[in-house]
Amino acid sequence: MIRKLIAFVLTAAMALSLLTVSGAGALEARAEGEIELSSLEDVVAALGSNTRESLGTKTYKLTANISVGTTAAGGSNLYVLGDEDITLDLAGYRLRSLAFRNFITVQGGGAFTLIDSVGGGSLEAYYNATSTSTSTSRAVYLTGEGSTFNLVSGTVKSYVTNGTYDGFTKTSTLKGNLIYAADGTSFNMTGGTVTELPPLSTTSTSGGMIYLGNGTHTISGGTISNGISSSGGNILLNKGTLTISGDDTLITGGTARYGGNIRANDGSTLIINGGTVSNGVSTTFFGNSPSGGNIYCPVGSTVVINGGTFSGSTTTNNNYYNYLRGTATINGGTF
Repeated sequence: MIRKLIAFVLTAAMALSLLTVSGAGALEARAEGEIELSSLEDVVAALGSNTRESLGTKTYKLTANISVGTTAAGGSNLYVLGDEDITLDLAGYRLRSLAFRNFITVQGGGAFTLIDSVGGGSLEAYYNATSTSTSTSRAVYLTGEGSTFNLVSGTVKSYVTNGTYDGFTKTSTLKGNLIYAADGTSFNMTGGTVTELPPLSTTSTSGGMIYLGNGTHTISGGTISNGISSSGGNILLNKGTLTISGDDTLITGGTARYGGNIRANDGSTLIINGGTVSNGVSTTFFGNSPSGGNIYCPVGSTVVINGGTFSGSTTTNNNYYNYLRGTATINGGTF
């Protein structure tokens, strides 16, 4: 009888200790395996500090749609720090920013991987079609040597209030990209979707729905579509190396003055081994003499095309559907 009583007391004490765990402690309590994020408080507790001790390797999984507002509303920028390897599983849910910000910053050599084990999930940057703010808004911002973003599945897109993503005017003061990879960082895409960057300020020098700086980048699957920018509607490559491959890779529907789908600046190397680049538009919307509906590679760039399909592009003045003025080597592909 005494043994049974002792066992009962110990069991009750353990149950009570679990019930009293809350907030950040609750996150630590379920830190074995996937860590579930079901609220704004969970997200901020997990990733909201850029001065925390390293989390090491962690996988977080959304269990609800979560919107992250301003700091005053309990929100925060989110961070992946150096020496961290963070995977976020959208699991069919939405993680949305409600403020102009670099929503998720990967810094100091950290690694961030986005997956969606269910489908239909999204990571969303905030834009306001009627705003006069000069702020910059991005979904993922990479900075610091060795920082990496791996897009495996899920959708990275814009969340636009007071209008639609294509309802902006070129006089908008907002700036940004959905994904910005600064010099020394890497973007790797094997699946998923990046879509719908609205036409932001023409004074922004970064350009591109996906901006890729001087680093090594790869795209081997997924869809990149409907970016609008003054240069490189879908992708702007600036001094780095980008290799595109994969039968299922689709880069389509981008709009820009130079390079509706892709622009590779001087000093950049663009290698295309496969995939489809289609329906890009170069337009006078951002200025005169547009060129390169699908691809724009000026003098000083290098482009090697070993395969892929290039089709359906248009230009306002019928100036070059694929503008290849750099060092161009074409070994294959369908045009």
